[in-house]
Amino acid sequence: MKRSRKLSWTLVILTIWLVMFAWGVSYGADVTLTWEAPDDSRITGYDVYVSITEPPLTEADCIGSTTETSMEINNLPSDTGHYFGAKSHDADGNQSVMSDYIHYTTAPEVGPPVIIEIPGRIKPPFGLWLIFNLF
Repeated sequence: MKRSRKLSWTLVILTIWLVMFAWGVSYGADVTLTWEAPDDSRITGYDVYVSITEPPLTEADCIGSTTETSMEINNLPSDTGHYFGAKSHDADGNQSVMSDYIHYTTAPEVGPPVIIEIPGRIKPPFGLWLIFNLF
């Protein structure tokens, strides 16, 4: 009977560890970029670039195009620095040079509260208590 209980707590601890590591990188930060349109009637749209590495931004960093002077970017990794830039383009596909870069760090994710002990209840075994206190 004791062996079965020990195995159950081991599975609970293993499950908690797997869940913690599976959610190691959280996504969900949203950013809205806005810019002023250049005074050029040939411009038909803008290409927006995002990277977590320092500039220069490359074509591989292009996340999309828009005809508006703003773009909402969703699900960026939390607590991460991002570099943003944009280029304007015309109907023939000619692009401007890259805009000035903007660096922005998304906010860290707020973790859930940790319950260590509920009065009148049995305390979890030390290993489970330790895991909760470490994270």
